[in-house]
Amino acid sequence: KLQILLDANHQSVCDLNALLNCGTVMRHWQASVFGFPNPYIGLIGFTIIVTIGAALMAGARFKNWFWWGAQIGVTFAFCFILWLWSQTTFVINALCLFCMIVWIMTIPLFVKVTARNIVAGVIPA
Repeated sequence: KLQILLDANHQSVCDLNALLNCGTVMRHWQASVFGFPNPYIGLIGFTIIVTIGAALMAGARFKNWFWWGAQIGVTFAFCFILWLWSQTTFVINALCLFCMIVWIMTIPLFVKVTARNIVAGVIPA
């Protein structure tokens, strides 16, 4: 996104054809819906998730309020990728390969955190 802002003719690494074209997607307003490039959300979000995973592997135990925060975060991410998918598929008519990788990772992450929270009683079943 930043390279496209600097150079309007920039060809992204994932500009494969008319359908799989990150540049086309990044040139639309949906690529910076909150006023900054959407990839920043992913960088911050996945950094938080990796940190939580590392802490859990080290033996950390978190309180319910923490898991509610994680649930809100992954639910936002899941809803956001559904919206982004609908925009790229039905409005922009192009798909970003790197975005699709993030979508594929976000869905099982949402399912896993939600299932964990239901089993642990954080979310009442």
